[in-house]
Amino acid sequence: MKIRTKTIITVVLLVIILFVALQTTTYFILQPSFINVDQQETIEQITQVKSIMDYRISNLEVNVKDYSFWDESYNFVQNENDDYVLSNFVDSTFENLNLNLVAIVKNKTNLIYFPIL
Repeated sequence: MKIRTKTIITVVLLVIILFVALQTTTYFILQPSFINVDQQETIEQITQVKSIMDYRISNLEVNVKDYSFWDESYNFVQNENDDYVLSNFVDSTFENLNLNLVAIVKNKTNLIYFPIL
């Protein structure tokens, strides 16, 4: 066998060995690290979303309690007086309270007020 052929075979084998070593390193060392980082970031994002949702729900609960204790709200549910809606649910109310809709329900089953915006 010529030296040129031996050299080419040696270089090809070294390239293959180097490629296999890099692939093995990537598969067993780098990939698990990236998966771990990815999982940690996902957990952090889920925690952030949960915190935001909890905050929004607590704000919504405050607003719901505020409206539910009003005598005007009670009277509206009993009499369905349109003046209540006109004075309390104008566009600025939705903007100020950061709401997309309001639903008023009587006895957990009768939908009294539900505007479609």
